[in-house]
This record gives sequence, structure tokens and C-alpha cells, in this order.
Amino acid sequence: MDNWLKTGDVVCVNYHTFEGEKATGIFLIIYSERFDRTYTSGHTNLNCVKITTNNFQGNSYVVKLRKGNANLDKDCLANLSKVFTFKKEQVFKKLGSLDSKTMLNVFKEMRAFNQEVENQILDVTC
Repeated sequence: MDNWLKTGDVVCVNYHTFEGEKATGIFLIIYSERFDRTYTSGHTNLNCVKITTNNFQGNSYVVKLRKGNANLDKDCLANLSKVFTFKKEQVFKKLGSLDSKTMLNVFKEMRAFNQEVENQILDVTC
């Protein structure tokens, strides 16, 4: 199944919350371990960000995803400030893939978020 899972894919995932409850969600794959040159395991981990219809007031690290892009049935947001790791076996459906313009915007916003986190760490440690 991992031969069809790649960066930019929007997928449905079964997972457990921190409280141990079963949940299902829609996620954007931002990194697939399968394409790492150091990949040696038989398991593929996927780093993903949650896709939601909730409006995050004050959170600038979201990317708007338009209805129809990756077969989304409504406008959504990708919350880039929380990254989840799943095993490929937890994916039960691929909805589609985001277009390259949207993925470039995702990576641009992720770089900005990472820079802010790095600056906060440097402020604390220096």
C-alpha cells in the first residue's frame, strides 16, 4: 500500500487519542519515511498534519485548502503546528493529492513555523 502514499496525499486515518479513545481523521502527508535514503525497516511511518474545518483564531500556521483540491468536499484548513506520526497500516483511504502550488504554500508556512519555534528556543537558552 505504501507505493501509493506520498507527500501531498490527503488520507483518512484510524488512530487513538492521548486519552486512548479510537478516532478517525483526515490528514495531509508531509513526509513519508519510505523515501528516506536511510529507510531500512519494513514499516513506513508517515508524518502528517490534521485537516479540519475548524477555524483556528489567532493561529497563523494554517493553510487554507479549497474544496475540490485533493477531492475535499468543502473548504478546510491544514493545522501545521501539530505533526502526527502514523504507520501506513493506519491509513484506510486516500482521498487525493494536493496540487503543487498548495504544497509549496504548506512548506513555506512550515518553514515559518519552524523558524518561530527556533527563535523561541534561542530566546530561552541565550
